Amino acid sequence: MNKRYQVFVSSTYQDLILERNEVMKALLELDCIPCGMEYFPAANEDQWSYIKKLIEECDYYIVITAGKYGSQDELGISYTQKEYEYAIEKGIPVIGFLHNNINKLSLEKSETDVDTKKKLDEFHKLVKCKLCRFWESPEELGSVVSRSLTQEIKRNPRIGWIKADRVLSENAAEEILLLKKKNEELSKDLELALLRPPQTSQGLAQGEDIFEFTVDVFINYRIESSYWNKEQEIGQYRVQLSWNDIFINSTSKLLNEKRESSFKTYVNQMPKVFEYLSKDVYKKINEFEKRIETDLKKNPKSEKIQIMDEFKYKIKEEDFQTIKIQLIALGLLELSKDKSEKGSVISLIKISPYGEKKLIQLKAVKSNV
Repeated sequence: MNKRYQVFVSSTYQDLILERNEVMKALLELDCIPCGMEYFPAANEDQWSYIKKLIEECDYYIVITAGKYGSQDELGISYTQKEYEYAIEKGIPVIGFLHNNINKLSLEKSETDVDTKKKLDEFHKLVKCKLCRFWESPEELGSVVSRSLTQEIKRNPRIGWIKADRVLSENAAEEILLLKKKNEELSKDLELALLRPPQTSQGLAQGEDIFEFTVDVFINYRIESSYWNKEQEIGQYRVQLSWNDIFINSTSKLLNEKRESSFKTYVNQMPKVFEYLSKDVYKKINEFEKRIETDLKKNPKSEKIQIMDEFKYKIKEEDFQTIKIQLIALGLLELSKDKSEKGSVISLIKISPYGEKKLIQLKAVKSNV
């Protein structure tokens, strides 16, 4: 929706007539609505109340100042300065345009009274404290105002004015506000719902409930004279872990979306499973190692066996699917579909917002106090 911005133009009057005309032209070229003291060349207190109202209605305020301080109120403050200070008080963006070489101005355009000149100098210092630009001729002033105001509008857009026929009816505007409020409430409810377990998870095994699953355990080993590693299954084991342990041990790397196959890898690398199996498995490994060494001793080469790394395990596919489905049913994981570069459909999995919250609660270090 196209807006037109109302700009209050403040300055002394008689000494800056040409300059104000250039500024008015520049503002009209920018489709702005100029507002200023052309209509009130003689300032007084009765008009001051009306001027304040005009300033409040404006979107931007500019002050042009050169060698004159201007008409003063009973306290000796010029109306130009009063307007400037009032605009700042009301939070209206202000831009000052200060003559760059006051000493070259003619006598009739300069202050001759020492006290008044001192007030003018103080006012100029005040203007320089905010956004301020400099000029020397009316034409240059018009150009500087145009560029400066354009930049200010981009940097600090205001309410502005639009044609009445473009404004929505009052009822429509109220309805939009109500719908916006309702949408915000629903969005907030949705955010909260995502951080809670689904209602359907009630009655499901979870938390410290134990799940028993089957894994096949393997080791890699090498005979001294061989260049190749061999894989040996050393047994099948039943593992018992709580659902909390399964969740913590298998999902820490799922904060970002991963392929389902990656999740299966994490399930087959759970530290808690290694801890659970280590005693029995290492006993089996030692037995296997001794058996192979006994067989090797019968060989004249007297070769030795080398166990290459820690044991590995593979969870039964049926048990893996149960773990995956259970964590999804508990609202801890989310499944999605995507297409690979070759166009095939791939399954993706990641931890849910509720799952992130649960993971933090379970893994955060508790206080001893």
